[in-house]
Amino acid sequence: MKDFFDKIDSKKIVIGILYVIFAVCAVAFLPKLMVLKPQSMTGETSEVMQMYAKTGLSSGFARVMQVLLSIVFIIIPFFAIGNLDSNAKKKKYGDQGSSEIKTYSELSEYCTSNNPKPGEIGFVLSKNVRLKSSKSYEHVCILGPTGAGKSTSFFIPCLLEADGTHSFVVTDPKGELCYKCGPYLEKKGVRVVKLEPLEPKNNKFYYNPLLVAEDNTQIRELAQMILINGAKAVELSSGSSSGGGQSEWINMAVPLFTASLIYFRENGKRKTINEAIDYILIENDLDKMEEKFSSCKAAVNNFRIFKTSGGSEKTVASIKSVLTSNIQLFLDEKIEEFTKTPFKMNPSNGLLEMDTDKMFDPKMLRERPTALFVCVPETKSDYMSPLMSVFYSQLLNNTMAYFDKEKYPTPVLYMLDEFANIGIIPGISKLAATCRSRKMGISIGIQSVEQLSRNYGEQDSHVLLDNLKAKVIYSGLVGESAKYVSDLTGFTTVETTNYSKNSGQGQGIEALFGTTSKSTNGTRRETMTPDEIRRLDKEKVLIILDNKQPVIDAKNSYYLINKYKQRVREYD
Repeated sequence: MKDFFDKIDSKKIVIGILYVIFAVCAVAFLPKLMVLKPQSMTGETSEVMQMYAKTGLSSGFARVMQVLLSIVFIIIPFFAIGNLDSNAKKKKYGDQGSSEIKTYSELSEYCTSNNPKPGEIGFVLSKNVRLKSSKSYEHVCILGPTGAGKSTSFFIPCLLEADGTHSFVVTDPKGELCYKCGPYLEKKGVRVVKLEPLEPKNNKFYYNPLLVAEDNTQIRELAQMILINGAKAVELSSGSSSGGGQSEWINMAVPLFTASLIYFRENGKRKTINEAIDYILIENDLDKMEEKFSSCKAAVNNFRIFKTSGGSEKTVASIKSVLTSNIQLFLDEKIEEFTKTPFKMNPSNGLLEMDTDKMFDPKMLRERPTALFVCVPETKSDYMSPLMSVFYSQLLNNTMAYFDKEKYPTPVLYMLDEFANIGIIPGISKLAATCRSRKMGISIGIQSVEQLSRNYGEQDSHVLLDNLKAKVIYSGLVGESAKYVSDLTGFTTVETTNYSKNSGQGQGIEALFGTTSKSTNGTRRETMTPDEIRRLDKEKVLIILDNKQPVIDAKNSYYLINKYKQRVREYD
């Protein structure tokens, strides 16, 4: 406010005088006009005014109004001067940073109304920020350490806000989200499907990745994902890194694995990944393998690429050794059961045929609103990553490809908590950049930026984060993650005051006691430092969205909000 009075000019003086005159007139005459009574009137006009006089406001009310108006007109200048003072401070110090923390109203244009239309509700970021579905298709990153409350304040509320128009894909390690939100979703007309790969007897559907792949290109991607994530799973379980040499062996193994997958998809009895693996493990004669694959052009072409890169028998043996070590997951009896092809007897001819009613197909997410809960325990996430990376990659790519406004119109929202534990999904950053027009929204939950970088590398992980337009940050972040968020909040300009005392200068008393000088400066600083990010209130979240100022709002913890408590099913 000092800056305001230091720079009083004629314009401010004129505005001030006019304001005072207006305020005095309003306080003096407005309340009296409100209680004005007719004096002497005749005819119909007099009767009307007499009725008004009987119901008119009293003179006592006028005095109360005068007091209230006086208070209002006194307060208004302080708000105006404070705002001018803030702007003047920025101009005075050259606007070294203009970022500042705002309330949820900053994001109002991206949020639904209190009475949203069907299909308008998207992701719920906080207590007062409920994104429109169109904005949710630009994706969300939920960043917070374990135990920060991501499930209770983001994933569960998002499901309990469902209006029956969207499909959902939800990572649910403990089955908790399905149990708590499933009944509500079914009431809204959403089909609920729960998949437990390690408990195949509990599942209604089988998932055969080989049959979900639509062409040979996707089969090659399938082979590559299994081997890459298989190698990573081996590294994590053994605690040792294989280094860059492992990737070369994997690249040489991919054509052999692809050849076997393509052949048995077309000609196999079971048409499964395990059938293709069994043949590679059993057959060691390369000439016999080539002869078998020769009936399938795509298979034999890939096999010949393998033979060319293999060279000597010792090299071929090493390639097969790497391949078999990286596909160990599919030798698990439970995984073999989960990924098998279901068959049924055709009563008309007595022959076996594929039971498509029991086969999981990503199309079901587009056909009608469906909530798919995928339950893999956290302790098994590394072990399961070769399969789960394939599963989510096929889901993402196929639901994007299947979108059709007439035939497959249902929008899909992905809610992938512990995203870094799913495994490596090739091309996820490009997919996030292009799937908006297909009405797909992706939300990923991670514990730290470093966790994402370990899987995708520093450059690709930051590209992915850039394509997730909304960031929801929880307290407790440290290290690179806190620094990353601090950089996102930008910089602001703060005023600093310095005092200095000079002894023995001046004349008279000043020479005896010295003089004190004061100077003010504008300083550029982070809007929120990494330490302030770490110490964010546990009941708050920081939201960074699009080109808006950073916002701090209350967490949307479902157990504190009545409408959610009425919709959720708690454990007995």
